[in-house]
Amino acid sequence: MFMIKIRDYVVEDWPAIETMLRTNPKVDNLETNSERKLINLYLQQYDFGRTSVAIDESNRCIAYMIMRHYRDSSFIETIFVDSKSQKKGVGSQLIIHG
Repeated sequence: MFMIKIRDYVVEDWPAIETMLRTNPKVDNLETNSERKLINLYLQQYDFGRTSVAIDESNRCIAYMIMRHYRDSSFIETIFVDSKSQKKGVGSQLIIHG
C-alpha cells in the first residue's frame, strides 16, 4: 500500500490543492474558487464540516476530502486525488480516516 499520512487541512495546504485543481483539465476556475470558499468555511466553522489532506512520503499534499456534517450524519462533498497518485488507495485511506 502507498504510504501516506492523513491529517486535517491547514491554510498552508491551499497552494498545493489549488495546483492540483488548476492542472486538471476537468476542473474550471469557478470550481476552484468554490472549493476554496467551502474549505475556508469549514475551517472557520468546524461543526459544519472539515477537510482532510493526504500527504505523501516527500511531504507533498496529494489529495483532499471535504466532509459536511449535518445533524448526526456526515457527507463527502469532495474527494480529489492528484492524477499521479490515483489507483494507489489514497482515496480509500481518506474515506477510512474520515
